[in-house]
Amino acid sequence: MTNNSQPRNYRKSTRSGGSGGNCVEWSHTAHGVYIRDSKNPDGPELVATQAEWADFLAAVAADLEHPWISHEPAGVHFTKDGHRLEFTAAEWTAFVAGVHAGECEREPATV
Repeated sequence: MTNNSQPRNYRKSTRSGGSGGNCVEWSHTAHGVYIRDSKNPDGPELVATQAEWADFLAAVAADLEHPWISHEPAGVHFTKDGHRLEFTAAEWTAFVAGVHAGECEREPATV
């Protein structure tokens, strides 16, 4: 979990539904990638380095096991550094579709 005092611009997959569906949210910053659950924006927030995030996305895109991901009957759990986010199967499917579409990559810096 992280300090929420630094403002972040969170994004989620466009596949999460037209009515503001819930999904994995991420925010790229100079300090890393912050991850949270859109249905619980005041809940746990995880942080990964850019390299960790890239490795994670590669595993998700290739449908490979990853130490942060646990598929369970109730959905998918995402655990890092002792903190856990929980997603339904539909939420995870939307995120995976976004990964495949390249939506989770770091956006180029604007001037």
